[in-house]
Amino acid sequence: IGAGVVDPSWGEASIEELHRFVDAGLRVVKIRFSSMHYHANNKAAQRVFREIEELGVLPVCHSDWTNYSNPLILGDLASMFPDVRMVMQHFGEYLSFDAISVCRRLPNVYVDTSALVLPKNIVRFMEEVSPDRIMYASDTLSVRGGLQPQDALNRVTCLGLPKKKEEKVLGGNAEALLRSVGVKL
Repeated sequence: IGAGVVDPSWGEASIEELHRFVDAGLRVVKIRFSSMHYHANNKAAQRVFREIEELGVLPVCHSDWTNYSNPLILGDLASMFPDVRMVMQHFGEYLSFDAISVCRRLPNVYVDTSALVLPKNIVRFMEEVSPDRIMYASDTLSVRGGLQPQDALNRVTCLGLPKKKEEKVLGGNAEALLRSVGVKL
């Protein structure tokens, strides 16, 4: 499944790029605020999210410990757009408790398990938030997980989740979310 990438620092060109790849049939947009040194809740990001809301596509946002894209900053952006479902990649990395806190408060925020430091927080997320808003992913550097994607998969399968919950994490939730934005699977 293809995804386009936009950089809110491009200004109006980011909106044009968003339209270009949506017109080409893509329904997912990747945004990594920390590599751009842009705070996820700034005015340029809000402009991109207004357009994302209008187009009905899925933003997938990198999360980490920086002041640009930590879970609380991403949560602030997501709270401004309650009708936009957003994926917080990497479960906040070292800030997974903050990611859980944001998702408990905001039903439009999902997480993926890539770069997850504490795998047991998958169980905690399911108990405190929902088993329907967490998805397996393996997008991470090898320094955080060894051989990818197998180690990332092992972090999920070693938990002994009930079969139905494991199936949701390993594909069911992603399938439902992607279909909700018009991806044909």
